[in-house]
Amino acid sequence: MDFIFDGTSGAIRDPYFLAFAGAWIAVIFLFVVRDFFSFRKKKSQDQTTKKKRRLVILDMNNVLVHRVFRYGLDEPDKDPRIKIMLDSAVAVGKFYLWDRPGRRDFVNYCLDNFDVAVWSSAWHQNVDLLCSHVFGDRRKELAFEWDQARCKAVLNDAKPDRATFLKPISTVFSEFPGRWDDDGVLIVDDSVSKMAANPTGYYVIADAWSPLEEHPEIVNGLLP
Repeated sequence: MDFIFDGTSGAIRDPYFLAFAGAWIAVIFLFVVRDFFSFRKKKSQDQTTKKKRRLVILDMNNVLVHRVFRYGLDEPDKDPRIKIMLDSAVAVGKFYLWDRPGRRDFVNYCLDNFDVAVWSSAWHQNVDLLCSHVFGDRRKELAFEWDQARCKAVLNDAKPDRATFLKPISTVFSEFPGRWDDDGVLIVDDSVSKMAANPTGYYVIADAWSPLEEHPEIVNGLLP
């Protein structure tokens, strides 16, 4: 078949060739479109996988705040220095609370970058009050709020009248299957004994904080 060549424009004008080329262009276009959307879909799936956020589970007392009962401060077993520090405390329910320095920035950073939950060995009503105080308007962003009822109580041989409340990370995975990767959950607590059921690497032990220990020389200097 002879092709008709337009010497002026340099273009091939044969109708059969143009139809043939047009068909291949259409096929190639379809393949390109298919591959493009296939790539988009795969990329979207990859991004979904990458966007699975890590979960940080926070303890409350001695990690984010320090609390003492508001009643019985004059009893012999109470630290007399507590009464000196009451001016800097906030009354919440049955407790006086002190915020750990940097607590607000730390909480906001966690909420901005991770899924965040609370797991405390305190009673439900106390955890409820603590969450309102610590998280404020951002409390609704918490993945869950767990209290003593979700812990595993183990009797303490040294103190038979008191139990140690373990926080097994396996409980989180069984309660929320597939929501977080196996290596994507971290508990922040101040008690090594409560982590006894968890493998190393799934928890961080924070130094227990108290306002009495932040500047002990000042507090002790105010004592009679």
